[in-house]
Amino acid sequence: MHKKTTDRQLKSWLRSGIANKHAVGNGLYFRVSTAGNGTWVFRYLLNKKRREITLGNYPDLTLAEASAEAVLQQKEVKAHIDPLIERHRAYNDAMQTVDDLAEDWLQDCTKR
Repeated sequence: MHKKTTDRQLKSWLRSGIANKHAVGNGLYFRVSTAGNGTWVFRYLLNKKRREITLGNYPDLTLAEASAEAVLQQKEVKAHIDPLIERHRAYNDAMQTVDDLAEDWLQDCTKR
């Protein structure tokens, strides 16, 4: 059982400068780099594989926001949806191919 993590404790971990990963609860971890940066990571197990997804940086994403995001990610995992694959799928849908870019450029040239 983890003690309840506080903002004060997060700042203490950052000041230490020791690279480590601290468990917050519900699969949420606070990763500290040697540079003194904090990152929120959600770890989960799906199809017998351990995965982890970065949620955001501290203090851009607060403890409360990171905990809420971890709960949402946990619901997806329980529904057998891999959050990491969904993130990559959303990124790939927004990508354009070279042909798409060339077609846009040609349309712009004909307008001129």
